[in-house]
Amino acid sequence: MSRKRLSSGERLWNDFVDRILGPFVGLMFLALFGWMYLHPDKAKTYGYIALAAVLVLLVIVIIIVVLLKRRKKQPVELSTEKDVLYMLRGMPWNKFEEKVSEIFSNLGYQNVEVVGGTGDHGIDIKMKNEGKEYFVQCKHYLDSIGEPAIRDFYGAITSAYAEKGFFITTSDFTDPAIKFAEENPRIELINGEKLAELYKNAKNNLKK
Repeated sequence: MSRKRLSSGERLWNDFVDRILGPFVGLMFLALFGWMYLHPDKAKTYGYIALAAVLVLLVIVIIIVVLLKRRKKQPVELSTEKDVLYMLRGMPWNKFEEKVSEIFSNLGYQNVEVVGGTGDHGIDIKMKNEGKEYFVQCKHYLDSIGEPAIRDFYGAITSAYAEKGFFITTSDFTDPAIKFAEENPRIELINGEKLAELYKNAKNNLKK
């Protein structure tokens, strides 16, 4: 399950606790015991009060650290399509293909298999639905996808006699690419926004 992205403030606070606050408390203990050792007469009067204060501070620090670590480990649902798209764009390309295959599996497609690689002819995922074969091409891009890429994928679909193909990108498509897909209904274009919506639909489908 996806995790919530920490804000810069949360990351700074976590770093502060891990790298500064913990060692600081440890140094305070060492300094306190050192002072008590060098000033045994004053330690009887003030030492135990200072030790109690440091112990209270240590307990507070431990509680804060435990709560922060627990918060990090808790999976959090991505609330908006924008959050989902940010997560998808931040994935390595191979993990992105796996996530797309997971989305289609959750939507009810069967025999979903990631097959992308050298010589894949633009086919990254193969799957079936009601006995018919479907292809998926994934482009983990920031730039818009042009018509030539859509045309090549369409050729792979028709030559393999697949029922339909889904061309998926984390970015968008140019106008010529969109026009080509409109003229050839066996191919469906899914840009970043539609993919984020598809992701949430797949999640909701699992909950039913």
